Amino acid sequence: MPLNEAPAGHWIYSFKLATPVSRDHDPERVVCDLERGLRFEPEEALVPDWIDHIDLWIASANAQMAADEAAEEKRRAETQSREEGKLLLSRISEKFKDL
Repeated sequence: MPLNEAPAGHWIYSFKLATPVSRDHDPERVVCDLERGLRFEPEEALVPDWIDHIDLWIASANAQMAADEAAEEKRRAETQSREEGKLLLSRISEKFKDL
């Protein structure tokens, strides 16, 4: 299966942990090859099931990446808010220190 772009290491990690997993279908058996795309070698009769599972694992990895990015953005916003609060308190303290 060709890839639109090279997946990030974190995406590959999320893909490898995706579910559902069965004896015949496991994301650990899929190789992410940057030049050749996603590679897997199932029995011919299992190819349609593998493709269905790979679609689920891709969706799971994409959802995990989106959740991680949202969490990181929230952490950045909270850090920025704390820093702005500290700066404001410092300015107020400086302004009223001689009263």
